[in-house]
Amino acid sequence: TMLANFLDCCCSLALIIVLTGGAMLVDIQEGESHDVVQIFFIAFLTALVTLIVIVFLLSIYRIFVPQKAFGAFLCHHKEGGSVLARWIKLELADKVFDKIFLDSDMLD
Repeated sequence: TMLANFLDCCCSLALIIVLTGGAMLVDIQEGESHDVVQIFFIAFLTALVTLIVIVFLLSIYRIFVPQKAFGAFLCHHKEGGSVLARWIKLELADKVFDKIFLDSDMLD
């Protein structure tokens, strides 16, 4: 899914940043610059863990609260409203992104 791809990209980017930052810590003199790099990476890893938790919770939410199957419901009078209902469905399809339920389309 798009959410999983986004999380994968963020984790790959995080790994690259951590490895690059770790290379800066090799053979460095103890001092203020060492502390700044450590604080940066602690904040960065905290943000990464927070992002992973948010994506996980959003996935759980989507499992237990599924989205609506249709954005609009159209029904018509059997004798004379079918053409008008079909026309309204065609007009709505250009203006909304959700699926539109027309009762004569779903006669299963």
